[in-house]
Amino acid sequence: MSFRDEFPICENICYFNSASLGPFSNSVFFGMLSWTQQSTNGASKYWPLWYEKMLRAIPLSAKLVNAQDDEIALTRSTSEGLKIVAEGLPWEPGDNVVFPDNEFPANIYPWTFLANRGVEPRRVPLPDGKLTAAALEPYIDKRTRLVSVSWVSYCTGWRANIKEIAEMVHSHGALLCVDGIQGMGAFPFDVKDTDVDFLSVGAQKWLLSAQGSGFFYCKNAVNGLLRNINFGWASVENHTDFSRSDWPEMKNAQRFMTATTATPAWLTMTDSLKTIFKYGQETITNQILKIRRYLIERLQQFPVEFKTDISQENDFLHGSGIIFFRIPEIGEEKLALIAQKFVEKGVELTVRNGGFRVSVHGFNNESDVDQLIDALQQSFL
Repeated sequence: MSFRDEFPICENICYFNSASLGPFSNSVFFGMLSWTQQSTNGASKYWPLWYEKMLRAIPLSAKLVNAQDDEIALTRSTSEGLKIVAEGLPWEPGDNVVFPDNEFPANIYPWTFLANRGVEPRRVPLPDGKLTAAALEPYIDKRTRLVSVSWVSYCTGWRANIKEIAEMVHSHGALLCVDGIQGMGAFPFDVKDTDVDFLSVGAQKWLLSAQGSGFFYCKNAVNGLLRNINFGWASVENHTDFSRSDWPEMKNAQRFMTATTATPAWLTMTDSLKTIFKYGQETITNQILKIRRYLIERLQQFPVEFKTDISQENDFLHGSGIIFFRIPEIGEEKLALIAQKFVEKGVELTVRNGGFRVSVHGFNNESDVDQLIDALQQSFL
């Protein structure tokens, strides 16, 4: 059985939209079905089983990024983890926070909102869409408290060298926060090697879990800097002992898991992470890079304009599963016709900003690409 065989969607659709939502594997589907049946027929009877299973997502997430278990908290979204940092750091008027200007709003709004507290949000222009340490450094000074970046750009697919960025940021005495949602599950990430301080990941995309699931990494060495903005009953030690009258806050990252949340979503994380480990991150990554290259080569027969860096020498360093292309000099009507042709051919992707974003995951193959190309060819007849 292959990784592709785990996904029923591949039988009917050429699915190139994991940068939006990842499809469920068989194991996630049957896990959700089981939860639904148990909720219907037994409800709280099954809570201990659910609780034990969903907490397995913590060590699995830690293993995925080479963290310690106590550095991981389960969250409901990338935004939740970024908010923990934005609202939890001890900002002072005159501090600044640095981030690229081509970020998804989840990695913009938490920082621009800090202007209300006298913190200067500094947006770094990236005309070529390529995030590098050199592009960020001129915007960092002695009052920079934090730099926040996306590992993989949702719009260009550029995969940044986070280790290099972390070294530069730390050399200026600042902290580094990373939005990892568009790369996690597609490519390996090591928090120890990169030396990031914070990492926030929604699991509904490349990690192939349900919406409302994700995890937040907080390096133990900087955990104490964060005030817990959502302190709740699950933030304390031995929090299932409701007879206690003292409430000592946990010292690790799990203090940010403040209350009962989307249990079924976290259950899917456990199943989806197991599937990723079953086939191996290296296997998934290699397939993505292989199909990425095949897609780029086949697209070059058309008059397309790539927003993504398509140089083959950069594939292993900066390539990702996201490829964005436009077809110059076509109007909205022609764009809509091409988009409709994709639908008719069973090709699912994103139409945005006058172009097409294709998301290649490890379950995609050459046949999927051929079907996409066939749809384009028919559009140009």
